[in-house]
Amino acid sequence: CTLTFCGDGILQQPNGFEQSEQCDDGNTNNNDGCSSSCLLEAASIHLIKTAGDAPDGGTLFVITGSTVEFKYNVTNTGIVTLLNVTVTDDKIGFVGLVPSLAPGASVLLTKSAAVNADQTNVGNATGQSSAGEVSDTDDAIVDTVNPGINMQKLAGDAPEDTVFFTAPGPVL
Repeated sequence: CTLTFCGDGILQQPNGFEQSEQCDDGNTNNNDGCSSSCLLEAASIHLIKTAGDAPDGGTLFVITGSTVEFKYNVTNTGIVTLLNVTVTDDKIGFVGLVPSLAPGASVLLTKSAAVNADQTNVGNATGQSSAGEVSDTDDAIVDTVNPGINMQKLAGDAPEDTVFFTAPGPVL
């Protein structure tokens, strides 16, 4: 429904047709915080961060010292364009900058790092819009294992020169 008084710079609540304007910024342009129908434009962002091939919310198991690729899938879930979307990671630092992200659009950023110990690191995506700043966080969990072999030679009733090998921890 089109509001007759929308765009005149005067907030009508209700206007002559029993319609209420949520905003009236003096124009009928979209993506400036107040839509062409004088409704507030909402901004929101969603981040999904994963490590390696692990699903979102899953744990990646790697050998200590392995290089892990972290993925940051950023989606504009609002109805206004986001500008200067900055993606950071609390362990890795700066991941990337997306100059503009249209409503409904997504972008995938990646960054690799060596992982030497178990860690949970948190990604953050922050964007600016006419409706204000928005941000979202998500984490990824990486567990490291140390490969090794324990060797034990048995005496007594064990056959001569019998050796048993065991692996401590998960086998990758």
